[in-house]
Amino acid sequence: MAGFRADLISEIEFAKKYFDFMEITIQPKLLENIDGILSEVKTALCGFAVLGHVHWEIVELELIKKNIKVLKNLGARKITIHPFQNLSLEENIEIFKELNIFSQD
Repeated sequence: MAGFRADLISEIEFAKKYFDFMEITIQPKLLENIDGILSEVKTALCGFAVLGHVHWEIVELELIKKNIKVLKNLGARKITIHPFQNLSLEENIEIFKELNIFSQD
């Protein structure tokens, strides 16, 4: 899983050479400044299949939504989101319903 820790462009080129898709997660600190590299990453992907992964440290709903927007912008059609361990099953269901609706836009 490429996590924006190393040279993401090199990781993309490696994945394109050896795999059908790549999984990308965005570290919380990078999410704050993602707009600066988004165009370059999107160009490197050039339509390559992406599986998104909301980083497990991102727990604020608005930041999760921002992450979803970025991952969708990179071409992710599927995104992994971890349940909140400090919330009940019912609370998680409500949050995931909201995120599902948000993701459809």
